[in-house]
Amino acid sequence: MEGSRAADLCNGDETASAWENHIILGKSTVFVFKHDGTLLKSATGNDLEDVIVSNDKSTLTATIKIDDPYLLNLKQAVVDIAIVANVDFTEQLTPGTTTIDDIADMITQFTVPTVNDDNSGIPMWGYRGTVYLGYLAGDGSKASPLQCGTINMLRAWAKINVLTGSLPTGYRVTTTTFNTPNESFYTAPYDVLKIYARNTENITAPCPTNPSESLTTFNSATTSEGVVTFYAPETGNSDDDHYIQLSLQAPDGTAVEDKQNIRIPVCLYDEAGKPKPNSKLDLIRNHIYSFELQYDANAEITLKVRVKKWGYHKIVFDM
Repeated sequence: MEGSRAADLCNGDETASAWENHIILGKSTVFVFKHDGTLLKSATGNDLEDVIVSNDKSTLTATIKIDDPYLLNLKQAVVDIAIVANVDFTEQLTPGTTTIDDIADMITQFTVPTVNDDNSGIPMWGYRGTVYLGYLAGDGSKASPLQCGTINMLRAWAKINVLTGSLPTGYRVTTTTFNTPNESFYTAPYDVLKIYARNTENITAPCPTNPSESLTTFNSATTSEGVVTFYAPETGNSDDDHYIQLSLQAPDGTAVEDKQNIRIPVCLYDEAGKPKPNSKLDLIRNHIYSFELQYDANAEITLKVRVKKWGYHKIVFDM
């Protein structure tokens, strides 16, 4: 995923699990737009034809059927394609009137996904603009559909790992939460200017920052040996920091008295494990943030942080 907003912080890529790649067809919608930005055709995932999903769920291939005079002259037709996955989309759409901006504004609500549940998935957005149909292989028939190519689906959420394997033997973290002052989240890349990346390999729009007086709290999604994992929507870090909150338990099962409800800022840390000044991190879609806890019983909790790009889902489209 070249050219990501966090490229300067990233240390390699990390592949996704089958569930993190999972696209629920019944909760996914394909939008095809004329090049003037108005809607030409929409279809739910269940309306797609010839659907093939790879074993690891990282690639989906499908065909969408479009009957419209706009496409009669295929050599001159130009379309834009957007896909929203794992989102219940029930809004009323009007071909020739509804725009991609309208649709982006319709998908700001969120539901926390249930990990490893095939009926629940991480919201995703994919966009490919300026598809010249006259240059594509195929003739648009059932036997030889137009091969529109690959659309990269970026998860609209980030993944946060709290790594606890470096804690002294017997120590463990409890009651871990991620907290943000933001209250609105965006499945489409947020951009107040309504200018979307022409290919979702490259996300250039800023993260949204919309703080409120109350916090939005996310509980940990999974806890395994040495790792506590959260999933949270893309969100900008405002003046009211978002943070991880946790408590520490001693080997005998008692709470470490001065290490309860500690707030860990989402930022960069120096070699001593202390927060760097003016280094707050946005939570960028489709990125993984890992915070490694280190603790000396005679000192403070210190941290190391690293950010990775998250392997993205691919959809290959014919029409």
